[in-house]
Amino acid sequence: QVERFMKRLERRQSESARRELEAQVRKEADEAARKARARGGDAEAAAAEVYAKYEMTTQN
Repeated sequence: QVERFMKRLERRQSESARRELEAQVRKEADEAARKARARGGDAEAAAAEVYAKYEMTTQN
């Protein structure tokens, strides 16, 4: 039982860390898109670069 509890706890912690990272990447991508738009650039390309940097798929 203790092993199952520990595995469940580890899984929750890793899921939580993954969600935090995804939120951070999304925030960074939004910021990059905003800056690109402000200077007349391609907002989608700027966001895609951020996602590529973190090796994540584009999420809209």
